[in-house]
Amino acid sequence: MPPPTRLLDPQNPVHLYRHLLREASYLPPVCRPYISGRISASFRRHRRPNLVPSSTMPSATPEQLNAVRTKRRLREGNHSLRVLRAANLGDLSRMRRVLLLSAGRLGRRRHELLQPWLKAEPPADADALEASMQQQQQRDKKSREALESNGEGDKDVGKKGRRKGERRRDWLDAIDTDKLLAFALSQAHHRMPNVGRPVLKASQLDPSRAVPAVNVWDRPFPAHTARTKVKRWWRLLINRVVPPVGKGEFDLWRDLAEGRKEGSPEWSLPARRSPAAAEQVAEQEHEARWKWEDVVTKPVRMLERPRARKFKALDGDIGVDGAGPAIGVHKMTNRLWRRLYRQVWEAMATMDKMPAQEGKKRRWDIVWGGAAKAFTLPSPPPHTAFFEGVDAKGRLLDPKSASKADAPEKPKRGA
Repeated sequence: MPPPTRLLDPQNPVHLYRHLLREASYLPPVCRPYISGRISASFRRHRRPNLVPSSTMPSATPEQLNAVRTKRRLREGNHSLRVLRAANLGDLSRMRRVLLLSAGRLGRRRHELLQPWLKAEPPADADALEASMQQQQQRDKKSREALESNGEGDKDVGKKGRRKGERRRDWLDAIDTDKLLAFALSQAHHRMPNVGRPVLKASQLDPSRAVPAVNVWDRPFPAHTARTKVKRWWRLLINRVVPPVGKGEFDLWRDLAEGRKEGSPEWSLPARRSPAAAEQVAEQEHEARWKWEDVVTKPVRMLERPRARKFKALDGDIGVDGAGPAIGVHKMTNRLWRRLYRQVWEAMATMDKMPAQEGKKRRWDIVWGGAAKAFTLPSPPPHTAFFEGVDAKGRLLDPKSASKADAPEKPKRGA
């Protein structure tokens, strides 16, 4: 893909919207629909003015608040535009992040995958419903016993009409903790590449360690405090988990990582169109932005910083003097694309429920991306014949001992 021309800062929301959609059209096909959808959804969500008062500007009018928020959104949109431009230009770190965002390993789509996956399945039959009710009764019994041990069991009924020990249902009750813990253990044992999430360790995945036995006063924790600690432990665990994906998406990333899709529509990238405006117009605008007041009042390092080579991937400004290409930009070959796709695929997994067995817990079939790498045995050295007749230290062997060692062993008498 040829390098783009210098990127200007669009200050009109419609111009910025078109720039973002055009830049998203040059992304790989596997992540193009999600990125384009996120751009459209963001602009539609902020299309109407937000007239909610701000705590930082209590005396501002609605028009002033709308102007400030529009300026902030334009700044964020220009930043996203430069990130997409640098990723399409060949910045590996930014392109890898775009792929991780579209695959649901980071960002908003990760939360969209987590919400339906974490929900506990409703009881399938009457037996499962009865077992669930018995578990809830056992939990309430443990809570009442904890209150009685703390000396709080004298009052049978609380202020809101509930018996002591019968806590209110919270968000943790609606989560399938067994499934979450099983997947977290599998992720901890999987050698997953760095995707920007905290690392999981199998030694830390013990829910019983969430609440210590006693507090600093050598007494057990109250039921409410213990429940808060348990919820915090599970919340931190959810923050470290990358959710599984469907079988179809998993197979697509596998085919891309192994090069099976080369030449197909899922692999090919569109060619960047030629710029509509002449380059002289961009140079004239660049010269018009020059201000002699900055040369007098600011140090040279601040003036030359925007022209540094490491920032050229973000704005595409080659400069009049031609200081050189941008730093950190690579030529995107098929081999490099396969490496990027493999890094994303190794961070993906599928999770299916296995048939239940009597007297045993549920089991899950979890498959992670990334095939096992085959290790080849080293071939024998090509110059072994030159070292025959010497020991490990290079000393010549005795011819008699060497001949005795090579001669066949004679059979013993009486054998």
